[in-house]
Amino acid sequence: MSRPGGSRPKIRSPRGLLLFGIFLLFAGIVAVVIAAAAPEVLPNGGAIGAGIFIFIIFGGLGLAAVIMGAKRIRWKREYVKVTGHEPWQ
Repeated sequence: MSRPGGSRPKIRSPRGLLLFGIFLLFAGIVAVVIAAAAPEVLPNGGAIGAGIFIFIIFGGLGLAAVIMGAKRIRWKREYVKVTGHEPWQ
């Protein structure tokens, strides 16, 4: 019997957390690009300042998620090697 949610990656899994972190980093970069492309929206560099602020938020969270995901992948490999089964079953 299949479980609801199927096999899509979740933040709970290391791979899902890694993908979520990459998505957040990408979202921060897109925010800076959009802000740089529209400097006339806020005069005196306000748009680029807002874009950089959004990048710091999304980029920081994304970087933290990428680091945690990478460490959890290593931890999961070691866990499976020691116990012989997946940790989240």
